[in-house]
Amino acid sequence: MKRQPTEEQRAAARERRTRMRALARRIADMDEGQRQALVGGGIATIEGHSLSVTNTCMILLQNPGATVVGGFQQWRNRGRCVRKGEKGLAIWFPIGNGAEAAADHPADDAEGVRFGLGTVFDVAQTDAIEADASPRPTATPQAPMAPKSNTNPKLVARLNGQADTIARKIADLRADRLSNTPKRAYQAMAARCDANNLERVERALVALAGAWEAGTVPAGLRSLETRADIEPLVTRIIDHPSYYVAQESDKWRSDTEQARELRAWVARIENGRHAEADAEKARADRVRAIEDDLRFRPIEGFFPTPPALVERMIEAADLCPGLKCLEPSAGKGDIAEAIEAAGCDCVGFEIVPRLVEACKAKGLSVECADFCAMVPVAGFDRVLMNPPFERGQDMEHVRRALAWLKPGGRLVAIMSPSFTFHRAAESFRAWLEELGATWEENDPEAFKGAFRQTSVRTMLVTINKPASVASEPAAELIGGAA
Repeated sequence: MKRQPTEEQRAAARERRTRMRALARRIADMDEGQRQALVGGGIATIEGHSLSVTNTCMILLQNPGATVVGGFQQWRNRGRCVRKGEKGLAIWFPIGNGAEAAADHPADDAEGVRFGLGTVFDVAQTDAIEADASPRPTATPQAPMAPKSNTNPKLVARLNGQADTIARKIADLRADRLSNTPKRAYQAMAARCDANNLERVERALVALAGAWEAGTVPAGLRSLETRADIEPLVTRIIDHPSYYVAQESDKWRSDTEQARELRAWVARIENGRHAEADAEKARADRVRAIEDDLRFRPIEGFFPTPPALVERMIEAADLCPGLKCLEPSAGKGDIAEAIEAAGCDCVGFEIVPRLVEACKAKGLSVECADFCAMVPVAGFDRVLMNPPFERGQDMEHVRRALAWLKPGGRLVAIMSPSFTFHRAAESFRAWLEELGATWEENDPEAFKGAFRQTSVRTMLVTINKPASVASEPAAELIGGAA
C-alpha cells in the first residue's frame, strides 16, 4: 500500500507551491528586456538542451550562479551525485494536452494544461562519483575483446551542434548594451563575463568533436560527452567585489585532475591560435569595465568629449601624420585616441588616477600629473583639450597650454561660453583677440546622450601661436568666472 504524506509534508508542499507561484508572477511582471537581462547566457540541461526563458528565470532567481541542471537520477547516470544537504531548484513542467506548447507560460489555469513542480540540481551542487577501487576476485582468463572504436560520429554531431548553439549565445552576449545606469552597466559587465566563459566551453566542445572524429581523444577525457560535463571544467568563477560590479576571477570553477587535463589539452590543440584575439578582447573588456565604473564616479569637471565633437576638433586642428600633440587634461582618453588614430604622437596629462588607468588600458601615453603645476616645454605642434569649466579653469588651462606649443603651432579647445560675456574674463577676451583667435558655438545638444550628459553650452576655440606671446594666466582669472 502506498504510504500517504503526513500533514506536515502536505503543508510544506503547499508552501513550496505558493512560493514558486509568487516567483512565476514576479517573472510575468517583467518586461522582455528584463527577462533577457536576467537570462544572460541561458542554462542548459544535462542532456544539452536549453531551458525555456521562464524556467531559466525561475532557476536564476533561486540560484543566480546556476549553469547546467539535471535531476537527481540524471546526475547519477552521468557519474555524478548530488551532495548531501543540497537544496533542489524548483521548475515548472507542463502536464496534459498541449504541454509542449505551453512550456514557456506556466499557469495552472491554461486550457488543457496543468503545471507541476519538478526539482533539479545545478552541476555545482554535485560531485563526481569515484570508481570503486577495492580489489576484485581474479576472473578466469578469456580471449581479449576487440577494442572499441575510437571514433563516434553521433557524438561528433552532438558536440558540434552544442558548440553552434553556444556560438549564437556568445554573439548575443557580446552585442552592444546600454550602460547608462548602474544596473545596466552591471548587466553589461555580467554579459561580457558570461560570453568569455561560454567561449571557453565552445572551444572545448569543438576540440573534443575534432578529436572524436579523428579518433584521438585522450583516455582521461573520453567521459566528457556534453556541455554539462565540460562547462564546470573550463569556466572561471565570476566575482562581485561590489553591488554593481561583476568581473572574472583568476580561479577556475573546477580544479580537478580532469579539469586541468582538459584545459591543458585544449590549449595544446589551439596552439596559440586565439592568443592575439583573446588578448585584444581582454584589453577591450578591461577598458569597458573601467569606463562603466567611471561613468558614475563623482569627478569634478569630468565630461568626456562626445565623438562628433572630437571629430570636429581633429578637423579644426588640421592634423597630419607625424605631428607631436599634447592633451593636457586627458580624461579617459577620447581625444588622445583620435589623435593617435590620425597618425600623430600624443602625450597627455591627467590628475585623476582612475582616469589615467583608463588611458593606459587603451595603450595611451598619459602621465598622472597636473600640467598647470609643471614648467612648460614648447615642444608640441598641436594642443587639443577639453579642460574643466569650474571656477574659470578652462581659461587658465588654455593660457597655460599655449606655452607648450611651438611657434606656429595650433591650439584647439572646448570651452565654456562664459568668457564671451563675463566681466572677469575681459582680459582673457582681449588676449584672444590680440592672438587673432577664433571661436564658434558648438551644437547646444552636443553633450546630450554623451558618456556623461550635461546641458552646458560649449564653444570651440582655435588659436594659432605666433613667434612670441605672453602665455602666463592673468591673476584675476585664478578662481574667476565659472
